[in-house]
Amino acid sequence: MKVDRSERTMSVDFEGKFDKETEEELEHLISYGLSGIEKICFDMDKVEDISSVGLRILSFVQAIMNERGMMYVEHARERAAMLCKRHDILCSKSSS
Repeated sequence: MKVDRSERTMSVDFEGKFDKETEEELEHLISYGLSGIEKICFDMDKVEDISSVGLRILSFVQAIMNERGMMYVEHARERAAMLCKRHDILCSKSSS
């Protein structure tokens, strides 16, 4: 996971699986890294699969960001894009 942060925006790039193994790192990011953030992008270009844990975390961040700005997922592969859409997570710029 690579995180780029500016004053009000954050970009999080994932690689591999978005699941239980990345949960602790993501929860730390959510707990301590979202202060002052108004826009967050999760780039899923290199994500092989997303589990229910990953979807739960995205949904949680989406709820936080709905109150203070926006969150979206980009470059998600077909399955991840479908799962995000099913959970009302804004997913744009899907990849094949």
